[in-house]
Amino acid sequence: MVGAVLCGRYRLERLLGEGGVGAVFAATYLPSGTCVAVKVLRPEFRTNNEVTRRFLDEAAITARLRHPGVVQIYEAGRAEDETPFLAMELLVGRPLSTALELSGALQVSFVVEVLRSAMEALDFAHRQGIVHRDLKPDNIFVVTGESGAPVLKIVDFGIAKVMDVAGGMGTRTHTGALLGTTTYMSPEQLLNSKAVDPRSDLWSMAIITYEMLTASEPFPAENPMEQINLVLSTPPTPIGQVKPELAPLQPFFDRALARDVNLRYQTAHEMLAALQACASAMSLPTFEPHSSPIPSSSPSTPPSELSSASAPLPVASSDQAVPRPASPPVPPPVLPSLERIPAGGGSPAVPSPPFPPAATPPLQEPPFEEGNSPLVMVLVGLALVLLLVAGVGMWMLFF
Repeated sequence: MVGAVLCGRYRLERLLGEGGVGAVFAATYLPSGTCVAVKVLRPEFRTNNEVTRRFLDEAAITARLRHPGVVQIYEAGRAEDETPFLAMELLVGRPLSTALELSGALQVSFVVEVLRSAMEALDFAHRQGIVHRDLKPDNIFVVTGESGAPVLKIVDFGIAKVMDVAGGMGTRTHTGALLGTTTYMSPEQLLNSKAVDPRSDLWSMAIITYEMLTASEPFPAENPMEQINLVLSTPPTPIGQVKPELAPLQPFFDRALARDVNLRYQTAHEMLAALQACASAMSLPTFEPHSSPIPSSSPSTPPSELSSASAPLPVASSDQAVPRPASPPVPPPVLPSLERIPAGGGSPAVPSPPFPPAATPPLQEPPFEEGNSPLVMVLVGLALVLLLVAGVGMWMLFF
């Protein structure tokens, strides 16, 4: 599809990646030349009316989430050939999964600080009644914030519901594409993917936090079925067993990974506060926002093409200071052409999609056919009136 233009506005420049239900392209918004990302539904799902309807409905719901920690959705619609698509913010950075592969275990102070943006975004979404249901490192991007410090942005809110309609979380399509992953699913989601609430997202974030701190999984397994059995029947590997210096964090994970949802943290705000409290009781090096910028790239560079030699995230080490970069981090691109107009509402002002609607040609009245011009019609009317008057006069003359 590279080179295609959707709705006369979005030109697809290059493929950035493919997931279970869609493919993401770097694209240009032609009216302003702005770089955006466009996700299109996979071909095998485009003829499924329920999948396409859910894809567009969930995109419309997610567009309400205007938060710095959530990727912004600009527009959802159908292309000329009825292919469902959504246009969204093009992130400059890399998936958390890639960052962890390059850096390994991270410093506790850094993890606590960088998780703040993601947890605040989750708390905001949950208060709007929106549950992600598929949180994993692939769906969290590490980008450079306005202050120059690394921040996390969550992508793919609502896509899990589309996956359920397409075939179910953790299953494969007829093309072999895996829909969802069991590694980050809560026990209740493994038993019934539709019976989840915000606390299921918090379980997923606890797994991600564990991985960021240890570069390992709390339920290590060789295959998904073994992992499901472990999650449903055994406690997670104590974090102090993997890294003894992290033993003070065990109370946090005991509650965050409790199988009983009522024993877990009930909100993202509560969970973040608990992590901060446990970390503050430890003797930790102070995280400096500019001490280790995340590798950045230009908007036209796919995350997969970022060099592995770029500056890594601050790794866990008791005797090694976080290295300072040779140059300041590159801030995210400013998009001055995207006009954000506040909309009314009782909650914080929600800007409407920044892209103006497609220009609609002015309506033109159809031309009058020859012989039906306004002047001719007026003359015909006058003639009829005169005939009527003459007829009345003749009637009075003879009768």
